[in-house]
Amino acid sequence: MNVGLVVILFLLATVISSLLSRVVPGLPRPLVQIALGAAIGALSPWNITLDPHLFFLMIVPPLLFYDGWRLPSDDLARDAPTVLSLALVLVFVTVVAIGFLIHTILPQLPLPVAFALAAAISPTDPVSVSAITSRVPMPHRLMTVLQGEALLNDSVGLVCFKFAVAAIASGAFSIWQASGEFLWLSSAGVGIGVAVTWLSIWLTAKIDDRLGADAGSTALITVLIPFGAYIAAEHVSASGVLAAASSGLAVTLRHSAKLGGGVHRLERRAIWNLISYTLNGAVFVLLGEQLPRLLESGLKVSGSANLKGAESLVLQIGLILIALYAVRLIVLGIVFGVLPAWRKLRAGDAGPKLFPLLVSMTVASPRGALTLAAILTLPATSSGEISLETRDLAILVAAVVIVSTTTLTGLLLPVCLRWLDWSGTGSTRDELREIEVGMAEAALSALKDARSDRAKDMEDTTALDAASGEIMEIYQHRLDSLHHESDADDREVTAELRCDLHSVALKAERRFLKDQRNEGEITVSQAVELDRRIDLESAIKSQRGHD
Repeated sequence: MNVGLVVILFLLATVISSLLSRVVPGLPRPLVQIALGAAIGALSPWNITLDPHLFFLMIVPPLLFYDGWRLPSDDLARDAPTVLSLALVLVFVTVVAIGFLIHTILPQLPLPVAFALAAAISPTDPVSVSAITSRVPMPHRLMTVLQGEALLNDSVGLVCFKFAVAAIASGAFSIWQASGEFLWLSSAGVGIGVAVTWLSIWLTAKIDDRLGADAGSTALITVLIPFGAYIAAEHVSASGVLAAASSGLAVTLRHSAKLGGGVHRLERRAIWNLISYTLNGAVFVLLGEQLPRLLESGLKVSGSANLKGAESLVLQIGLILIALYAVRLIVLGIVFGVLPAWRKLRAGDAGPKLFPLLVSMTVASPRGALTLAAILTLPATSSGEISLETRDLAILVAAVVIVSTTTLTGLLLPVCLRWLDWSGTGSTRDELREIEVGMAEAALSALKDARSDRAKDMEDTTALDAASGEIMEIYQHRLDSLHHESDADDREVTAELRCDLHSVALKAERRFLKDQRNEGEITVSQAVELDRRIDLESAIKSQRGHD
């Protein structure tokens, strides 16, 4: 197998999926990537064996780190009771209920194996949640809860999975041992993730202060942080998944502005956007590539296990899916019906109604490649408790659950969110507008004071007047725009027009620069430098439009 060609093929499939999802509005990109991966797996002569341990090491840490980095820590702290309830209670309840159900409807899977499978499919996948919700307009608070749940519940599911596998091998299970190991996995994982991140940022700041900042090395350090946290946590038998996620959260808490200046942050953001885009696509393409062989082996097992055939297996997996959603809906109803913060929010005019909220949260629960990687570590034991056929059947059930939940989330979540009709986003925009006004006024006041201080020591203030006037004009224009934008719709229209007109101006600059270069009026190095400046201004324009 040509590894380089496979990597290029996966990257090409990621690009094609992006094009198709833009050509067909509403088509979830992860589904396209899974389909393209399945086509690669069915048509290519290669047999790619997925090493779950290598998969966890090379792909999971940076994705969890970036998701944690982008998750606002103050919002997560506000909804910590909700997130913890979903990450802890919901996973435990799901493992127990679904484990017994799987053993009942698939008696070929022994009870410990059924619990291991239930533990693998119980947690929602942070990679899938991030990939799907990034293209679906969603209330900010709801997205925070979903992403926070997905970041934390993997450790609970993996602990349950680990002890189910241990029970298979030893035939014994200790609740006290499991509780103690869970506390160690979670606390040590979080502690190591935070420690590695803060130590890295502190050392980087010290080096930059002494030797000067270097954008390339600073960006590379942020890329290495999640790998360092993951490896350190796994070395002491802690949760590498939690270490990688908490290292991302720790960057926000430590204030990432210490990692270089504004230009460096723009470059770092571009690098991480590329990493996230590439790895997210690769995860789903790889998942799709594994499906044809999993389906083939699983269907063979279903026949050898004296089931009624493929139709019976589909029905049984369908029952498992319905039970997954039913358990989640019930637990969500208890959580959101009991927690005071959500009761208070729903009581207001801007708050969501309970049932649409519960349905939206239930649907927004995709499983992903982490589930597949976990179930692939299920060993075939020499004692026969887990035969190769039993293992293949468990992997097939997990794969179908992944594809089904991803499909349902991508197709139904936009419909559920329209039904939810959460109208509380306007107040957040008004609050942001007030903050922007305060920022502009503070900048203008500081500029006036700075001009007065510098003018005292200057005989000729012509240059000072020109420089200060230019900067003050920018902030005054921003302040006037904020005061004149009466509502959220007007601000959106103004922002779109500003972005479009800025794009026209930047294109004109590029055309003029190209003409000057073709006519030999400027050198190649001058053209490169000026083009870099236009790129930077374009990046700033894009970020403003995104914000």
